Amino acid sequence: MFEQLPATCDNCGKVFNVKFREKKHPGKVIETYFRCPRCKKKYFCFAKNEKVRELQELIKREESPFKRVALQHEINERMNKLKERLV
Repeated sequence: MFEQLPATCDNCGKVFNVKFREKKHPGKVIETYFRCPRCKKKYFCFAKNEKVRELQELIKREESPFKRVALQHEINERMNKLKERLV
């Protein structure tokens, strides 16, 4: 069972439980977001493509903490670039 994640809308002030949604974009990019149920303001969470998903799998198997940090840095950079393209 999933824990509920409360949020407060910056636009209308409604307090609600987040319901994450996914939207597919060209290039196998998947955007994760949620919306305020009252005013419908969209909150971008993150975006992933195939390379990011591959790196996330690598990080799970990596034993070296230094390599995990380096992989996470690369993942963050790639996700930020995807966000710039979508937002």
